[in-house]
Amino acid sequence: MKEKYIVGTGGARSSVRRNLSIELKGDSANKAWGVMYLLLVTDFPDIRVKSFIQSKECGAVTTIPHEGGYLVSFYIELGLLSKDQRAGYQTLPLKM
Repeated sequence: MKEKYIVGTGGARSSVRRNLSIELKGDSANKAWGVMYLLLVTDFPDIRVKSFIQSKECGAVTTIPHEGGYLVSFYIELGLLSKDQRAGYQTLPLKM
């Protein structure tokens, strides 16, 4: 059976895209982001609303609430990657 569509995920360095020899169109990001899932007890007024907090000196944090309770995803900007550096599950020396 020949499929009409295939769905692959993984972003700019997707192994699915690479194994199917599909060319990347566009740019990949040169920033590293960390992700935390937190169960919070807080009085922060907008914790139940998607928020983007940016600091000129320290980068950005995006908060994304999950349905029910106080589970929130935090996406934290960690810094810039060099041209050939790739983010991964490791400690990265980043330029701030």
